[in-house]
Amino acid sequence: MKRNFIPFLLTLFLSPTIIFSQIGPGGIGNSSDNLVWLDANRLSLPDNSAISSWTDFSGNNNHAIQATSSRQPLFKTSLINGISAVDFDGSNDFLQFSSHITTDHTSVFTVHQSQSTAINGVLTLQKHFIYSISNAVGVSYTSPNKYYTFPFSQNDPTIFQFHTDNSFTGGLLEYGRANSARRDNSTITRTALLSNSISTVGTLVNSSGSPIRFQNGEISEIIIFNRRLNSAERNIISAYLGSKFSVNTLNTYYSHISTHNFEVFGIGQESDGANTNAQGTGIVEISNASTLGNGDYLLIGHDNGGLSTTTSVGSAYASNRFNQTWRADVTNTPGTIDIKFFLTGNNFAVDPANDYRLLIDNTTGAFDNSSISQSLIGTYNAIDETITFTGVALTDGDYITLAVRPNVITAVGDGAWNTPATWSCTCVPTSTDNVVIPSPRVVDVDGATATAEGLTIDAGATLNFNSNDSLLLNGDLLVNGSISSSTGLLGFVGTGAQELWNNSGSAITQFDFYANNSTTVSFKSGDWNITNFIKVAAGQLVNDGATVTLVSDASTQAQIQPSATNSFSGEFILQRYFSARAANYADITAPVVSTTIADWDAELFMSGVGGNDGDARDGAGGPIYYSVTKYNNTTKAYIYITSTAETIVAGEGVELFLGDNLSTFAAQTMDHRGTPYTGPISITLKPGFNLIANPYSCFINYSSVTKPSGVSNQFYVYVQNNGAYQLFTGGFIAAHQGFWVNNTSGSDKVITFNESNKFPLAISLISKQKKEKKFALAISSLGNGFGNELSVMPSSTAENGLDTEDEYYLASPHKAATSLITKASESNVELIGSSINSMDNAHHLPISFLAGENGSYTIEAEDVAELLAVYNCALLEDKEVGKIIDLSSEATYTFAANTGKYDRFELHLFKSAEDCIDLLNKASESNPSSNGVSILKRGQIVELNYAVEEAQQAQVDIYNLNGQKVATTQYIGIDGNGSKELDFTTELNGIHLIVVRTNNEVITEKFNF
Repeated sequence: MKRNFIPFLLTLFLSPTIIFSQIGPGGIGNSSDNLVWLDANRLSLPDNSAISSWTDFSGNNNHAIQATSSRQPLFKTSLINGISAVDFDGSNDFLQFSSHITTDHTSVFTVHQSQSTAINGVLTLQKHFIYSISNAVGVSYTSPNKYYTFPFSQNDPTIFQFHTDNSFTGGLLEYGRANSARRDNSTITRTALLSNSISTVGTLVNSSGSPIRFQNGEISEIIIFNRRLNSAERNIISAYLGSKFSVNTLNTYYSHISTHNFEVFGIGQESDGANTNAQGTGIVEISNASTLGNGDYLLIGHDNGGLSTTTSVGSAYASNRFNQTWRADVTNTPGTIDIKFFLTGNNFAVDPANDYRLLIDNTTGAFDNSSISQSLIGTYNAIDETITFTGVALTDGDYITLAVRPNVITAVGDGAWNTPATWSCTCVPTSTDNVVIPSPRVVDVDGATATAEGLTIDAGATLNFNSNDSLLLNGDLLVNGSISSSTGLLGFVGTGAQELWNNSGSAITQFDFYANNSTTVSFKSGDWNITNFIKVAAGQLVNDGATVTLVSDASTQAQIQPSATNSFSGEFILQRYFSARAANYADITAPVVSTTIADWDAELFMSGVGGNDGDARDGAGGPIYYSVTKYNNTTKAYIYITSTAETIVAGEGVELFLGDNLSTFAAQTMDHRGTPYTGPISITLKPGFNLIANPYSCFINYSSVTKPSGVSNQFYVYVQNNGAYQLFTGGFIAAHQGFWVNNTSGSDKVITFNESNKFPLAISLISKQKKEKKFALAISSLGNGFGNELSVMPSSTAENGLDTEDEYYLASPHKAATSLITKASESNVELIGSSINSMDNAHHLPISFLAGENGSYTIEAEDVAELLAVYNCALLEDKEVGKIIDLSSEATYTFAANTGKYDRFELHLFKSAEDCIDLLNKASESNPSSNGVSILKRGQIVELNYAVEEAQQAQVDIYNLNGQKVATTQYIGIDGNGSKELDFTTELNGIHLIVVRTNNEVITEKFNF
């Protein structure tokens, strides 16, 4: 007996809710007062189907019927502003209601469009009918003279309505129409009623009950109530119809028809009544407005996204949600409301009583971590499968949807991630678990790789990476607290789109960052600094609203490891640090898809580009100095950059002068802004030297790059300290680095860089490779330190003239540059590395000397043993002073020179000892006294010896090895033969240079004091 009694009570209890729930159009009425509701858009019929019965959706089963096939109208899809309709032919088509509609107090709504200018019947009831005539639509309540019309355009969808009470005389009849152009309303006093014998659709009826004046047009919806609706109810149904049929003139109380125009319903109140509970035809009901007053409305429509679910939702708030979203239009102050979802057939929670959440998005409707403003818990009724959320505050334009909470594990104590006691589950989170670290908890990623679905770090909470540890996420990351990265790796390895939100207000600094997601991993908000490596193994790493910086400083150069092609989207900041140095040139690029010179204008002084710093000039009133240039690889000419709008693309070298003034450059970090370049890139190399660049934000191993014929493994990098291009054979080229390659083929060649050429190095040097051991003469200015190296390489395969082992000379852009240069035999090509045949008994290499400034210079022989393994002696001849230096015993030679280029030196290599001795003896005989002046040191005493024919002044200066004068200049009179001791007022310690200048020569000697 008890088993029967409980269902009886439930039926008794639930029946009033079912009967009186407002499920009519727009959430107005139900089967008790909504007599008829014909809606063609809800008919599941093929296009052009004959209509024998138009279903009544009011619940009263008063269908509109036509049994005669020749008089049946046709069903048409997408006819009235994209909505289905029933098409009447204007000849004999009509439908008759199965039950005559006799109410004298009523509210009626129709949606139709007429094709004919004749009188067209739309709807006939016992006491009223609606018709259209030429460009007008009207209502009649008595015959023959009481016809009231509004103008309208033919073929223009029209929503017509009229409302009247039950008074036979003296009653009001309100009527109105709306179409795409205008909206009209009027009120008249009714004096009598019709007495039609049948109720029809698509025709009028004569006194004998026969159909006349057939409709030539389409009817999409008819709504009939058995009472006169109040103003609020009429406004809500008007909004429902206006949204559905895109008639904007009716959208006074609902303005979101472009995106959420389906099943609009709502509550509202005016002085003549209210609608306080509404559901309409959907699964959502709203009720119980806390402060509903006159003029207050709250209407809701949806986007027809469907009641399937999606995981496209902020993982901090939910694991999945309805695809369908609803949007609210709030007029004035209705207050908070209750929202109920009817879930029968659409229940998607595993534990409905605990899992469901109402999500409110007050921004975009994306329902991501940044746009969700509220996540509310409701009360679930397992009997009727509803979830109710009470006291919900909606603002105008809010989006809502129903979601299931994330699978959440919460940190309950400070400790290691992989310690079960740290977590509320007394377990270790897995890749399917959403994790929350609340304040003030501190969780350490320490040891084995940590995993989770999504992670939320609340304000006041901290996630620590203790060392080289990893955290891999399959979902989103929401940071309101802090992350201490150490040398840890943060990875995103999900299968759906993942998002990173930094809402902490502070930058998050991460050591390593890894993405392996075939869709997208997106930075959505806040500042993110990557200090070591980024790798995108699959998919795209997107910046969509955040600031993401690959950091470069004195100790760090963040790099992008080998990644998928086109693996970045959006703007990233790729930094390049330049240390403090003397002002000088640099070859660089922007390793992004494309940017402009303006990108560098905020950090660097640039002249001639029309930027922030104005123009420097070569002397007062002189020409503009252009500090930024490109190199035309075809014409072999520099091109001045004259605008900050000049584009730079990955792989394109730019040469610029780094200087805060003409002498110094303070340490500075340059920002390159754009989409990082990834994937292969091909660059055309013209014959001769080409300025190109490393296109990636990562070191590359140039030895691994496949070169075309005529392009060797050599490349040149400008070294600021030397003021010269340094030649490297293979090895590494730094991120952002411009460099030069020489195409000796005589024709265009193409070189291609690939992700596989990347070679990430945890250093911030401009280049890094082991120096090849070979003999070289290294020259250096004692004034500015500039210089280069000239290499000599014995080889049994070397040929006369140019061969593949020769190293070409590339002139420095700096005016004060210093160089030693040779030429191959039978060639005018200048070299800084000469390959000589080791089978020959002797070689005599002419060496040109380029002096960038007046002053003293030092030549130092490096790795002389490499030559002496082949030759008996290596002698450097200074032809200007007639001096020969035996490099086997004297590896350093210091001399003075004025600015210019001189054919001053020659390197002699002999296998025969006798040849070596002969050359040394000849030099001694031809220049016994160094042209009459010499400097001799005995102990701490330095003497000036001289033998001159005319009296003159000798100027004596003393310099340290940095080129700084350390003593007052002495002037000593010399005449004939003699010797004078030099008087030093400053105590000297270490190696110093003594420079003597006479009328005829400059003599430099280096002594250790």
